[in-house]
Amino acid sequence: MMMASDAILAEHYAHHRDKDFFEGLKQFMSSSPIICLLVEGVDAIAVSRKMAGATNARDAEFGSIRGDFAMSTSANIIHVSDSEKSAKEEEVRFFKGDEIFDWQSIADPYLYAQDEKK
Repeated sequence: MMMASDAILAEHYAHHRDKDFFEGLKQFMSSSPIICLLVEGVDAIAVSRKMAGATNARDAEFGSIRGDFAMSTSANIIHVSDSEKSAKEEEVRFFKGDEIFDWQSIADPYLYAQDEKK
């Protein structure tokens, strides 16, 4: 859990810098602590994006995080990286090296078949 600084948010949302909602987005994202997760696994990004639901929460399917817990596009309840490249950039942005651990979940044998593991 962390409070995202203006500098982190400006970097994270740099692609929105010239849009009308940029300042409001930064204000919303700095209004309370955020919980950062670093998830890995088979098709982790695609699966996580499906679990999150459509960016516009009003279009998100019921059963998705946005579909069940959100109504807004800009006051967004969850962010999921859109690619491995952006995930690596966000990992460096939101995590210190000593906060990342290499470990084996005891649930792995129940989540993946042997031939699915990378």
